Amino acid sequence: MKKVFILICAILFSALVFSCQGNERKPQENLSDPIESYDNVSLVHTENSAEEGGEDNGLIVKDKKYDYKDKNVVILNLKNQTDKNYSVTVKGTYLDKNGNVLKTETQSSDQYSAGYNGYFLFDQGISFERFTYTLEAKQAQGPFYAKDIVFSFNGLNEWKVVNHELLAQGDRNKYPHIVAGVNIAYKGTEQLFVKSTWVFINESGVIAGIAELNEPPLCDPNPVFDGESHLPLYYTKEEKLVWPEEFDGTLTAVLILREIKPYS
Repeated sequence: MKKVFILICAILFSALVFSCQGNERKPQENLSDPIESYDNVSLVHTENSAEEGGEDNGLIVKDKKYDYKDKNVVILNLKNQTDKNYSVTVKGTYLDKNGNVLKTETQSSDQYSAGYNGYFLFDQGISFERFTYTLEAKQAQGPFYAKDIVFSFNGLNEWKVVNHELLAQGDRNKYPHIVAGVNIAYKGTEQLFVKSTWVFINESGVIAGIAELNEPPLCDPNPVFDGESHLPLYYTKEEKLVWPEEFDGTLTAVLILREIKPYS
């Protein structure tokens, strides 16, 4: 039964978006932050860190607003600098130039174990002038999976494949696509499903693409990253694909873990 389960996991993982086999990949751990500068940086004291005192206590929150296509998005970088484990809730507000509220959004994560550094993406598909937020942190008991999730971004490729959105409209033609090769795995022994968002940032600090990878089973506790999943970032109906300038040079990836749960 165990062998059958592992085989099913492998098949599901290989069929996520597109897949192929490649050379052995090593997971990228403890990457430096690909976002060189943020718009705002603040220290949020928890009920415990405020009592403990010291510069390094509390939660460090950084935010960066981006133009992306015809809208704006915000990336939040949140680091737990305490020795306690937390569940955090971020309540965001999108404002116009006059300070009027356009939309509100709440996101939560129960994965902020001691020392963990993760990201949130606030994307409502609108243009806005300013983004504000409040943060609430409560002590959590776990389990804490996020700290042991590793990933690899292996670069961009050009493929001629069917476009999934057009396929839903009955268009089965193959078109040139720019796709990002990625891997994601869990270093623990439990089988997990993960919903993630990948934000690809170029050398000029511009978002080149955003893609979701929903519920891949992470089956290998000692991943060697054989093969990879491919996320489509751009396509054209023209016969020849001219790469937009935002894809020039070296890109880096920000991995946002939206949901993690045991496989059952």
